[in-house]
Amino acid sequence: DAGCSRCAPEGRGPVRYPEEPFADFDDDDLEAFMRQQSQGVECAACQCMDEATIEQALYEAVMDCQFCVSIADPRAQDCPLVAVSDEFLTMAGYGREEIIGKNCRILNRNCNIGEADMAGLREACKAGAPFTKVLLNRRKSGELFLNLLDIRGLTVGRNHGTGEDL
Repeated sequence: DAGCSRCAPEGRGPVRYPEEPFADFDDDDLEAFMRQQSQGVECAACQCMDEATIEQALYEAVMDCQFCVSIADPRAQDCPLVAVSDEFLTMAGYGREEIIGKNCRILNRNCNIGEADMAGLREACKAGAPFTKVLLNRRKSGELFLNLLDIRGLTVGRNHGTGEDL
């Protein structure tokens, strides 16, 4: 499969399969066969866990929520929102198309946030550390509201090629 850099055998070419399964396999052939099969399974997992599939699964999970929730991607530049519940949209006053792809700081425009709180927010976004605080936020209309912000890291999978949490 061209979609996964690990799918191609490491310059060795395909494994030879004997006419009768395992009849002519020596230890080296069996090891090569098992390595190839393992790579095949991992590559199938890569196909199942691509970014679009992950984002779609998050979107669908959030859409089923009956409470205010948003999910951002800290791996992307500026930690954009990738999924929000209908309740989040009602609370914030934005449409989904206006808020997806934006950073949540849009809710605290012209609101004073202390340095300690900003440091906690940055650490939560960078490392997935928990952060809970009531913050003053602003709806799209400009109306102020108190927001109970609870940030948690969320791992939905792992890239076996890089070891990166997704």
